[in-house]
Amino acid sequence: NLKKVKEMKKYNKYAPLVLSLNERIAWLSIILIFVISFLDIAGWIFNISLIKGFQPHGTAMKLVTALCFIVSVQALLFLKLKKSDRWSLLISKLSGTMVALIGLLTMLVYFIDMKTGYESAICNLPVLHIFLGNDTRMALITAFLFSFTGVILVILTINSDKAVGLAHALTLPVLITSYIIPVSYILGVHSMSSFLNLPVAVNTGITFCILCMGIFFVYPDTWFMKVFRSNHVGGMMARR
Repeated sequence: NLKKVKEMKKYNKYAPLVLSLNERIAWLSIILIFVISFLDIAGWIFNISLIKGFQPHGTAMKLVTALCFIVSVQALLFLKLKKSDRWSLLISKLSGTMVALIGLLTMLVYFIDMKTGYESAICNLPVLHIFLGNDTRMALITAFLFSFTGVILVILTINSDKAVGLAHALTLPVLITSYIIPVSYILGVHSMSSFLNLPVAVNTGITFCILCMGIFFVYPDTWFMKVFRSNHVGGMMARR
């Protein structure tokens, strides 16, 4: 019993530091996504290639991609500020649904184009042409990642331990896919980050990685996160 009491005292001593670290990572993720997204928008407005794609002459993040990141991180921000407030959860749910729909519609347009060889009539509809036009739509991989991310954000609004655990499990494939994108640029193997000759910008991959970290650390107490936060050998291996 004395040993257990000592362990509890040790845990209580370091618990505020752990909580503080989780809070810092969550807020840092949210801020970085806003900064990268607004830099991309500024790059399109002022035609500065370097801040559109983190490369002078590389692939640029699409404007619609930056807008989807802003909507996604807005959902995450409301989940962070008011996890149980009805209006905050509603805004987060609507934001997640919007991102998922844009991703799914973009994937549908690519699918129709592959099957028929013609651009879908959906692209010419009012408002939708801004997101789905041939020159403005995001890459297929990006659309796939946003479809997953939107669903994850909607699941997070359920605000139960099982739902959050499921959301974290679904975030893992998004994180792995996102991680491959900047790695492909570092290694110079660009086929890893493109599909149908549509490459994904390096800042898009980095921002998705940051968004996944934000999703993890806004809810840091799930079974999934306990594996990575553990001080045991398994936790150390998972982090590495």
